[in-house]
Amino acid sequence: MTHAMPLASSTLVSRDEDTSRGRRPKLSAVSIMFYAVLGFWAVLSVGPLLWMLMNSFRSKDEIFSAPIGLPHLDKITNYPDAWNFVDLGSAMVSSLTVSVAAVLLGGVCTFLIGFALSRGSLPFSGAIFTFFLAGLMIPTFSLLFPILLQFQSANLVSHRLGLVLVNAGFSISLGVFLFKGAFDAVPREYMEAASLDGASVPRMLISLFLPIMRPSIATFVILTFIHSYNDFVFALVLNNDPSWRTLPVALLQFNGANVVRYDLLFAAISIATLPPVIVYLFLRKQVQSSMAMGGRVG
Repeated sequence: MTHAMPLASSTLVSRDEDTSRGRRPKLSAVSIMFYAVLGFWAVLSVGPLLWMLMNSFRSKDEIFSAPIGLPHLDKITNYPDAWNFVDLGSAMVSSLTVSVAAVLLGGVCTFLIGFALSRGSLPFSGAIFTFFLAGLMIPTFSLLFPILLQFQSANLVSHRLGLVLVNAGFSISLGVFLFKGAFDAVPREYMEAASLDGASVPRMLISLFLPIMRPSIATFVILTFIHSYNDFVFALVLNNDPSWRTLPVALLQFNGANVVRYDLLFAAISIATLPPVIVYLFLRKQVQSSMAMGGRVG
């Protein structure tokens, strides 16, 4: 025992000296393989985006002759040409209007449903929750024809409200799953304390639960917004009015009968990707904290 202490202290001193000298611990083979896989996945994810951006600064002939090449700054005119070619401004406004409305409508409905299933005394609440979860297993495209028939009878075809209802409806299962889990993670003592202070249920929802559940709300907003913004099939089938076509449908106009304007198409897609990227960058910290907490509420 008398000799063990000096040995341990000398080992600690040597480790401190290595740390002070800037030496890093050696990576194991598993760590190297892990980082290699992450790097390969990053290249697969970012590569197509970079390829699209580079080709948006090239001419159509250059893209056909060499699909991979350096961009040219003088081809920045592709962006205003693409903007005016199919009136991207109007299409982007339509997509943003439908997406934001679907997020608001779906978010409010699923937030209240999640609260009722978690904190309310509803009979068969477990069966109701299972019913909502079953919606996650239904392929969305299998509902295209029934929705079209219902919208035709309700005169909702070629109406913005129709697309809003469709996208908000597809977000209900996800929203109920997220918000019920978030409500369950909030200690019931918080609600009891707020009730003793005289807070009503609407006041609790706004002042108590909304700040606590910001990570879950941000996750719902990003997923619902991207799904609504990128919707193509329902926006194409349920809308026959070209005056308010959404952005994915407007991009079809670059595909002509005899020629495809790939130079303008790449520029238009680059413009179209900006709103989802901005939304994600604005809410990324909340989403990352939600993933780090693993559903817990801090």
